[in-house]
Amino acid sequence: MKARRQAALLELVERGVVTSQSRAVDLLAGLGIRATQATVSRDLDDIGAVRIRRPDGYRYGLGDPSGASAYGAPLSQVLRDF
Repeated sequence: MKARRQAALLELVERGVVTSQSRAVDLLAGLGIRATQATVSRDLDDIGAVRIRRPDGYRYGLGDPSGASAYGAPLSQVLRDF
């Protein structure tokens, strides 16, 4: 379940639609994935997503171009586990 949730969250972040953690919870719910804000917060850290300021507001994006998360697991590994 965690790998599926993180893979979905990664896709949403890559599409640039995650503006807040509560928005991520709502977007995941729309995909049939239940998650709390606290879980989404940990997942965003795990996949290496960071909050980025843009002209149209804040969005979550991938902060490390190498794909390594804060814990050292590459995003490809998260997807492979999924």
